[in-house]
Amino acid sequence: MSHTKQMFFRGGQRLELGIHPNYNSLLMGNNTDENYMHVLKSMKEIVPDAITMRSHALSSSSIIVSKYSGFGIQYDLNTLIPAYAGLCIKPYKAPANANVVVLPFIFEDDIYLSQDVRQAPRFFLSDEFEAPRIFNFHPIHLFLNTDQLSTYENARPYFSDYEMLETCINRQNYGIKDFFLELVSIAKEDGWNFKKICEGEWK
Repeated sequence: MSHTKQMFFRGGQRLELGIHPNYNSLLMGNNTDENYMHVLKSMKEIVPDAITMRSHALSSSSIIVSKYSGFGIQYDLNTLIPAYAGLCIKPYKAPANANVVVLPFIFEDDIYLSQDVRQAPRFFLSDEFEAPRIFNFHPIHLFLNTDQLSTYENARPYFSDYEMLETCINRQNYGIKDFFLELVSIAKEDGWNFKKICEGEWK
């Protein structure tokens, strides 16, 4: 949080692994034998010790959240509230499950790329608003140094071909990797502490 200068990156000793369930096939009505419980169970089998989660496309519902405790999930990171001056953002207990804390996050790289006006990294560490400084970066955008969404879309056919994917890296314009490195550099200079979600004092 801003007054204690803590930054949180969801992710051993240095990384925290959460689960990232994908309910899109269910929402799209694709033919499948799965349901949301099967999706959650599959994710926990991959990361059995996970206590944090964020769904693909930020999909959520009170029905799903009510089941999180049964899977050991304590922290829900599905709520993106972009940081704006004067806004106060605080964690809260999920209405559908009092054992789960909702941790709003202030930055997601693909949403940032879609904005007409993009705030500089220093803004997200400023005292212009009060909020947990939780950021969401996609590895593919860091790799590509994505500067606009078309850079990512043009690279999509080559996700399984590293050599071709490498040719899609943005090396000309200021991109997400540049933003990330600048953010980390400023945070270190200003004395911020980097922590895992599980290390935060949320409750």
